[in-house]
Amino acid sequence: MKFRQDIQGLRALAVISVILFHIDVSVFQGGFLGVDIFFVISGFLITGIILNERESGDFNFTNFYVRRLRRLMPASVFTILVTLIAAYFFFGGSDFAETGRTGLHALLFTSNIVFWLDAGYFDAEAYMKPFLHFWSLSVEEQFYLLWPAIIVLAFAIGKRAAVLATILLLTAASVGAAEWFYGKDPAAVFFLTPFRVFEFGGGALLSVYGWRFKNQIVQEVGFIVGLSLMLGSIIVFDEVTRMPGIISLVPTLGCMLCLMTPDAKTGVILKNPITTSVGNASYSLYLAHWAPIVFFKSAYSETLEPLHQIGLLAGGLILGYLMYFTIETPFRREGIWTNSGRGGGRIVLGAFASIGVLYLSANIWATNGWQGQMIAVETMSAQSGQLGSAPVRAPVLITDRKYLRSESNQHRESLNKRALDPGKPTVLVIGDSHGKDFANVLSFMGDFNVRHEWINQWCQPIIGPRTGEYKEGNKTVTRKDIEACEKHVPTVLESQLAADADILVFHARWEPWSMEYFGDTLQFARSKTDAKLVCIGEGATFDQPVPRLVELSDKRASVDPVEPLNYDKTLEFNKRFFEIAESNGCLPLKKIEMLCSEGRCPIASEAENAIYYYDKHHLSLSGAAHYARLISSECDDPACAALKALSVPK
Repeated sequence: MKFRQDIQGLRALAVISVILFHIDVSVFQGGFLGVDIFFVISGFLITGIILNERESGDFNFTNFYVRRLRRLMPASVFTILVTLIAAYFFFGGSDFAETGRTGLHALLFTSNIVFWLDAGYFDAEAYMKPFLHFWSLSVEEQFYLLWPAIIVLAFAIGKRAAVLATILLLTAASVGAAEWFYGKDPAAVFFLTPFRVFEFGGGALLSVYGWRFKNQIVQEVGFIVGLSLMLGSIIVFDEVTRMPGIISLVPTLGCMLCLMTPDAKTGVILKNPITTSVGNASYSLYLAHWAPIVFFKSAYSETLEPLHQIGLLAGGLILGYLMYFTIETPFRREGIWTNSGRGGGRIVLGAFASIGVLYLSANIWATNGWQGQMIAVETMSAQSGQLGSAPVRAPVLITDRKYLRSESNQHRESLNKRALDPGKPTVLVIGDSHGKDFANVLSFMGDFNVRHEWINQWCQPIIGPRTGEYKEGNKTVTRKDIEACEKHVPTVLESQLAADADILVFHARWEPWSMEYFGDTLQFARSKTDAKLVCIGEGATFDQPVPRLVELSDKRASVDPVEPLNYDKTLEFNKRFFEIAESNGCLPLKKIEMLCSEGRCPIASEAENAIYYYDKHHLSLSGAAHYARLISSECDDPACAALKALSVPK
């Protein structure tokens, strides 16, 4: 196809938008839509190439896929290799192993599926995923795998008219499916190829008959409107906007309008030496920019100051251009891929490099990030997890976050499954995953009944209105969910279990808005039960998952106390929270005040060989046992006294 400078300009807009979004430039809060622009361009170009070659009789599936691999693989393999090497030095064992796993899928172009399956509340932070940006390349490759067969088959049935009808049908089905399925699984809609076909389809529609505006005035207006739609979307939309879906048609149509106005004089905005240069190198720039951001954030700070942003932008551009000139451009030359002489040797070298990186990624994953790089994971002893006893560890520190989280959740589940003993006191904990943590705390304080009633964090254990839609992990909380939530809390407080309980505990990761209704909730609870009420304040939150801090610590099992995020603000919130609690008959129980001292919090115990948190703010089972000991031995507040009294025989 004829080279179009304006398309390189669109690529420049797309990649710069993504980079600025990734370095947290607030104006570009919708910069991730640069990927959507890439998809439209790909659909336009690939469909045009297939149709032109099919009509001339030159189309060959093997040649098509070889060209795609030649275009994508060298720079991808190089990026993955360099990133794995860097990850060894920047990451602890668990994150290094995870990098190996995602690197393997990046090379196999299945990243989008993996990141969809991983998406959720406990998924690792984006800044710890150096291959996260490969999800879009996986979508493109999966599109390239299936699209040629669809186009060729449709062409065989009815030439370009049949192709146009097929693309229209698939585009409509894709956007409809994305809109319908978004409420069920927004992560699937974001990451999976079928829900992105309509963006490729938007560009593909234009290429079937080469549609473009011919009138010069219409071209000028069309280009300005198209560019405005894309820039407006990038500036106005953000991560919580309901997309992909119908709203995604705004930047999609904007890109389509620009593709239909190749001769617009105002198009000089996209057709100039600078944008052409950036567009030419856009693939290498996209590949190279993300890992430095990940490693910087993991090693120094999640929050990027303006100087950091400038440095990361410059560094990403330099690395991208270096890879463009030394890897991408040489390997795209036709002669390199010949079957004789130096070219044949480079094919063999490229094949061995790909296989080598594939093996390296798999090996890092299979060996848990190389055993010498991480602290070995051991199972708990047979005594652990029993009521009234603290976990007993093997003489190594457990840092596997998934294991620690699973251990904590399973212990809570075992508490809820135990039959209530009518001869023993009962404590009912109402709240989210922090409530779950405290149910575990209670299990180490004595022999009594413990129950935990789960209230989602977005729902909050309060009686009052919730407005709007929320997002929780890979699920969108709809109005129907909110209505169920509003009924759930009063139902729990009116239950027989609450009426018979000796103590009712309220504990959650509190939201400021819920404080408006918390006092009335406590009054309602007091009208339904004679149980003592205990209200637990906020605990500590750290800037990184605690097991990662331990893995990266030189001292390993003797980690110094760590300063939590927003310590003073947490104390200020708790002061207000405790005032509401006490004025409404609820005994306040301190958390961050007990677990931390002078602004620093112990996160592990050398004596126990245990870590107290399994992520940024949830207590591990050992952390729950530690909190239980503090309540039992170092606290004489009324709430602590009430809980300790449960273990005293009547």
